[in-house]
Amino acid sequence: MRTWSRPVTLLTIVALLLGFAIQLQTGAAASYSAQWVWQNAYPTLERNQCYRFVVQFRNSGTATWYPDIVHLGTDRPQDRIPGFIREDRCTGQTSGWISGNRVALQESSVPPGGIGSFAFWYTVTPDHAFGVFREYFRPVADGITWMEDWGVYWDVAVVQGATVTQRDAVIREAFYALSPSASGLSSRTITTSQGIMVAGDWNYLWSDQAALSAMLAKYEQANSSVWRRYPYPYQYRATSTPNIGYSPLWGGRSEYGAYGGYGRGGQCKFFANLVLYRSSGYRLQLPTYSTMQYYTRSVGYARPGDVIFRYGSNLTPHVAIVTKILSGDPNSGTVTSVDVVDANWCNRCEIIQRHPISGSTLTQFRVYTGADQGWNW
Repeated sequence: MRTWSRPVTLLTIVALLLGFAIQLQTGAAASYSAQWVWQNAYPTLERNQCYRFVVQFRNSGTATWYPDIVHLGTDRPQDRIPGFIREDRCTGQTSGWISGNRVALQESSVPPGGIGSFAFWYTVTPDHAFGVFREYFRPVADGITWMEDWGVYWDVAVVQGATVTQRDAVIREAFYALSPSASGLSSRTITTSQGIMVAGDWNYLWSDQAALSAMLAKYEQANSSVWRRYPYPYQYRATSTPNIGYSPLWGGRSEYGAYGGYGRGGQCKFFANLVLYRSSGYRLQLPTYSTMQYYTRSVGYARPGDVIFRYGSNLTPHVAIVTKILSGDPNSGTVTSVDVVDANWCNRCEIIQRHPISGSTLTQFRVYTGADQGWNW
């Protein structure tokens, strides 16, 4: 299992002694266990281009993680050596690799329940074959145990003259809504009943005032009876849905798109519509839920970039943008888990969030096919 080579440090010795102390006190060895939280998007690259991969895991064991012990290891097969250059040859940033098959833990320590991050670079070789290459990774406590296999991978597409599809643009814009890096990462997280989620950390709504103004005009015109200004500019509240947020106070400045340091997205349908508009010039307004239900396909066929929605008896209406398929195959209609970016109600306003939807909750959703009109996907 262990093909990397590093000197034994004082931190390593301390970590091992702490684990032994826990074993003496509890009668059980400290355990190493991990739960996947999220990762950034699959890249499409040309030869000589670079990409930074990021993934986070929650420490679900009893042992604290330290960077001299816990790493991200290459998997399927274990300890494989990737066929990409393990460096950032585009901007010269730190590679994140500590050996040919190990990526460093970013944090100095991760206690049980905490979240650990791994980030690394690939550069495509000048003569790399074209195609899609699936790169698997898995956390490992080196010299102790491999942790759970969550099937974490990136599909790295190497193309001759990379093309950005409509779906790529939608996903990138959804990630941009979370944070200006558009990496799918954010400096903020938020705790909900479903667990810890990545949250928006900036004023996305106000970052493109022309787009916001255009979309607000569409919604105000279509729903004039439930909209009113409070006051100008661009602060809206409504007596009923649809709206872009129930509270007229938009954060510390009582306006625009932030609340307590988190990025606001407005009502979920408005947010999804704005992402479509900003990413691709999509000019249609998403219709009422009762109309959306006539233009659908099963969520089992969901693909990254799709708009999915929930509507029906005893269901809270909701709209989200799919950024990744976590399990299942959209070609065969067997998708059972997806990663989404959406706007969710939290503490008086709608916050932009990234999180998974799976199982019985996902079956409540349908793919909205009306968004395909005028697009060559």
